[in-house]
Amino acid sequence: MALKESKFSHCLYYTTNVLSRKLTRMAEETFSPLGLAPTYAYLLMTVNNQPGIQPGQISDELELKPSTVTR
Repeated sequence: MALKESKFSHCLYYTTNVLSRKLTRMAEETFSPLGLAPTYAYLLMTVNNQPGIQPGQISDELELKPSTVTR
């Protein structure tokens, strides 16, 4: 993968967001055979590893909004 130099490369906010987008793309590709978004796959793995876990605990553990967990 070739690196492109940007005039914003020195900015931590910019480079962190670039990395986040690339990691999101990789995670989406990895979980696509399951037909799940990465967030939902991690939610299911959490519930599978901790049967009976409450939505509020899932929300805290995965750092998601409670509405995302209950949806």
